[in-house]
Amino acid sequence: MQKVLLILSFLCLTLANSFGQKNPTKIYGTVSIDDKTSMDATEVTINEWFHFIINNNFNEDLFPDLSIVSNSTRLLFNDLKKQKGFEYIEIIYNSGALKENYGSKGFQVTKRFRSLIEADTSYFSINIPIVGVSFAQAQKFCEWRESVVNKTKTVKVRITLPTIAVYEKIIENKDSINSKNCYLQNSMNCNCVITRKTKEHKSQGNLLMRADSFWPSALGLYCLQGNASEMTSTEGIAMGGSFRDYAIQSFKDKKQNYSKPEDWLGFRCLVTLK
Repeated sequence: MQKVLLILSFLCLTLANSFGQKNPTKIYGTVSIDDKTSMDATEVTINEWFHFIINNNFNEDLFPDLSIVSNSTRLLFNDLKKQKGFEYIEIIYNSGALKENYGSKGFQVTKRFRSLIEADTSYFSINIPIVGVSFAQAQKFCEWRESVVNKTKTVKVRITLPTIAVYEKIIENKDSINSKNCYLQNSMNCNCVITRKTKEHKSQGNLLMRADSFWPSALGLYCLQGNASEMTSTEGIAMGGSFRDYAIQSFKDKKQNYSKPEDWLGFRCLVTLK
């Protein structure tokens, strides 16, 4: 009888542990793509890149190529280059999850920033994907983020650019058009029949949109197809298509080649066990 009770206790403990286990790679801003791998829910944004630069002492090598980004993006990064006396942001200290994932220093936007947004005739947000960055810069971001995250994690993780194979596995090849002939992703030639009254609607198919736009994939990944094409761990090859590509280019069997920073090229991070 005692032996049976011991076996039952062991089984109950095993089941409890199984149901209680969490994906050890799931960190702030990511979703699980399997039991031991997580991925950013969105493309890395201007917001996150600002944290990267601010927490690395405004290193000039980390700034994007400002000759190819939008006017508002250029003004924002030129303001950041001043390192003090900013017009559009104020430096603050992060706490909680932000501090654990993006460093001790952060920022908040000012009223002047809101005026910049209102004056821009095109859609702009600090939550659009960061573009104009190189493969090497994207790798540095991943390395920096890994070092920040692992300071407080018991189970250490590795943060990298995703492989081509990962994209081939998770891109769903979603139909890009609904019954109203409107694109469900940010791709070229969005001929939506709905009247475009806002700057955001006018941007669809022409410019970058928020990284969390449209419906997410079954895994919870936003803009996996369209918006900004995403760098893979293979330098020179991106996947997922962009606002400059037809929707078919966002399918898992398509690749986008690049040799330098582009206004359509961004990335998201993959988290695995170290």
